Amino acid sequence: MVSPTGPSYMCATSSATTSLACSTFVPRRYGLGQRWRRVVADWPSIGLPSGNLRMDRFSRRFKSLAPLKMSMLVLLFATSWCKRDSASALSAGMHAVSSRREESIGRPRPNQRYLDHQQRKCRDPLEVLFEDEQMLVINKAAGVLAQADEKGGDSLCVQARHYLKQTSADPFVGLIHRLDRDVTGISVLAKSSLAAKWVSEQFASRNVQKEYIAVVRKWSSSGSLLLRSVMQVDETGQASEAELGTPGAQQASLECRRLCAGPSGVTALLVRLHTGRRHQIRFQLSSVGSPLLGDRRYGRGSRDGSRKWIQRPALHAWRLRFLHPSEPHDMCEVVAPLPSDLAALLSAVGMQPDQVLAEASLGIDDTAIS
Repeated sequence: MVSPTGPSYMCATSSATTSLACSTFVPRRYGLGQRWRRVVADWPSIGLPSGNLRMDRFSRRFKSLAPLKMSMLVLLFATSWCKRDSASALSAGMHAVSSRREESIGRPRPNQRYLDHQQRKCRDPLEVLFEDEQMLVINKAAGVLAQADEKGGDSLCVQARHYLKQTSADPFVGLIHRLDRDVTGISVLAKSSLAAKWVSEQFASRNVQKEYIAVVRKWSSSGSLLLRSVMQVDETGQASEAELGTPGAQQASLECRRLCAGPSGVTALLVRLHTGRRHQIRFQLSSVGSPLLGDRRYGRGSRDGSRKWIQRPALHAWRLRFLHPSEPHDMCEVVAPLPSDLAALLSAVGMQPDQVLAEASLGIDDTAIS
């Protein structure tokens, strides 16, 4: 071990910190209080490592040192080397470690760095499908929250507000409906409170038509199928079957039609929602034995062989029909192009994306639903 002579290892201490009783000053919120008490008790027998003995092997001789990270051990002994007596050495070393911990509190952890990286990716230019004075319809990318779950977080609403600030100093952004973080496709935003109220009432009264393209591992029905169930979602976001009348239980209904199938049985479906429950499509398709490819919560996730092409549920909000809030309330139809990962998945399993879209454009024949 190299002798620490550089200024980064030095730490000034006062005479008041030379007592072993005062060396337990490390705040408990740093998670070191109990560990330091053990170090204080063992310090007279620990001493300082000498020769070429490796630090990790030396620390394993003492139970109080074993839980400490290597960086903390190096700093502790490096600072202690500059002191003559063991009491002041321990105090100096603990002061140095505590200071290092204080500096590192604000540093992002690896998972936070990953989230920050994802948020930077989410700040790419919005793909606007439709815009006028009242409405803004966006093709939402995967990994983007509809609304931020914490203050200062990135979300579709935050991105839309930045986009609208190019033409308005204080824009109004009203989120009409939500898509799951990993679901791509059409997301409707209102640019005024009156437009938000008008369109929200359409969604509440189910006067809009929402159609999704989904890719499942297998599908047994050759025609259109109506799925009805009673479901509830717990505080963790997990949907499950429930009895009618159970607190929090809601009726869910959707219809779906087979579009195309690959040689392995992987099938593309057109799904039309009648109700808009959280995780409804993912849960109801899984309940009939046809989970979405890439769905870790309700399917097999990456174990279904889709990981090479898609790392999320294979679901895309493809088409939406709604009445425009302005007079004379014309019918608006918006279509979102397939994302690249879903198109790659379709091609990989033997289906042509253009053929899937051509079949989807025909819609669902309500008279043929079983």
